[in-house]
Amino acid sequence: MFFKEALPTEYELLGGKGSNLASMRAAEMPVPVGFCVTTHAFVEFLEKSELSKTIIDKANILDPLQNDRITHTHTYTHCC
Repeated sequence: MFFKEALPTEYELLGGKGSNLASMRAAEMPVPVGFCVTTHAFVEFLEKSELSKTIIDKANILDPLQNDRITHTHTYTHCC
């Protein structure tokens, strides 16, 4: 959804940053041309790419009591 089409009240669809940019645009503040990936589109991407399963699998092996280990992990998984 392009910023110029977004409404500040569409927080659940735009997320926090998108909603803030829509608010700024509505207040006629200078906002660059751009767009937000809606939450619905992101959820659909996670489901169709099966990335949500990967995220859940990785989260399930984390030990919340080892926060220091989690914070300092620098291994990234690329989905595409």
